[in-house]
Amino acid sequence: MVRAMTRGCEQSKWVAALVFGALLTVSPAVSAESYSDTCQYFTAQAFKDRRAHRGTTLPMNLAQDCVDAQIYARSDDAGVRARAEAYLAQLETYREVMVAMLVARARARTPGEPSLRRHVRPAVRPVSEAGAYLIARQMGLVDTHESWTAWRQSLAFADPRVRLE
Repeated sequence: MVRAMTRGCEQSKWVAALVFGALLTVSPAVSAESYSDTCQYFTAQAFKDRRAHRGTTLPMNLAQDCVDAQIYARSDDAGVRARAEAYLAQLETYREVMVAMLVARARARTPGEPSLRRHVRPAVRPVSEAGAYLIARQMGLVDTHESWTAWRQSLAFADPRVRLE
């Protein structure tokens, strides 16, 4: 039991180091077009979730946010552009962490583990939905998503072309 707890603590430290290392490499001065790989990643996650779930999941929301942020990043308003680019940078950081975790898991596989040739199951165990959510929450992405959604809705309702009659 103590060994399992120690292993869990070591894994948590590894994940935290990976997250903070990825945060240090983010460059916010990148154009919105450079985030197309990030938006494709979230779109693929959303598509996978749409086939597996009935309701809306966090990856579905993040996919929509990513596309919207790319649009807002082209705004003439410097404040709007900065907000969108900061969100895109945070989405990119999250994607980098998730991909790095998959790569680390693939490299850590031992030769004795089952492969795809013998069993119908993924060659690499993906990050669970709960784990992905907790990582996003720890990175502040869930709070940013909620803030982004409220901000975007306030812009939509402030638009004089939108009438609520």
